[in-house]
Amino acid sequence: SLRAFLWDGETGMRELTAPDGSRCDPVSINDAGQILVMAFKKPRVLPGPWFLLDPNGSRPLDTIPPDAWLTSINTGSCMIGVERASGPLPCLLLGDGQGTWRRLSPMNSHGNVTRLNDRNQIAFTEFTRSRWKDLRDRLFRPRFPRDGTASYLWDPARGRISLDRYVRGMDQFLVVDLNNEGCIVGIAETEDGSTRSVLLEPIPERWGK
Repeated sequence: SLRAFLWDGETGMRELTAPDGSRCDPVSINDAGQILVMAFKKPRVLPGPWFLLDPNGSRPLDTIPPDAWLTSINTGSCMIGVERASGPLPCLLLGDGQGTWRRLSPMNSHGNVTRLNDRNQIAFTEFTRSRWKDLRDRLFRPRFPRDGTASYLWDPARGRISLDRYVRGMDQFLVVDLNNEGCIVGIAETEDGSTRSVLLEPIPERWGK
C-alpha cells in the first residue's frame, strides 16, 4: 500500500498521516511547510477527506465543495482545484485558506490544474477529445499528445487568458509549472512531431493581443 513521507535535513524521513491517523496522499507543499493531503478511508471513496498538515496545527478542510479535487497550495495558504459536479462542466476553484471558496471559470471535462503561485495566478491545460481524433489516434498512433489541448493562465485582475496564441510555430502546448514571477514552463509539439521545452515570460500589457 502507498505511504507518504516528508524528508528534511534535520529529522530525515518522517511518515505523513492525517490528523486522525489514517494514511494519506500528499498533493502539494508550500514554503511555510503546510502540506495538502487527501486521506485514505475504508470503504474507499474518491475524493477522500482533505486535510492541511500544518507545523502549527493540522486541520480538516471541511468547507471544500463536494466532488472537489485539490491540486496546489501557495505560501498564503490559498488552494486550487477542480469541482467535478458544479454543473454541466467542471469548475476551477480557488480557496482563500479561511474556508471561503470561489468558482472561477468552467473547465473542459478533462481539465488539469497544474500550479498556483503566490500571486494567486493559475496555469493549466485542458484536454479535448473528438471522434475524429480517436480514429486518427488508432490509425497513426501519434507519440505526443493524443488529445487536443488548450492552455490558459487565470489572473486575478484579468481572468482567463489563452496561452496558445503566444506559442508561435508550435501547437499542443502543455503547461508544466508556474513560478511566482508569472513565468510558465511547458512542452509543445512542432510541425515535424518532435517536442520542445517552452518558457513563457509575462508581458501583462500584451495579454489578449
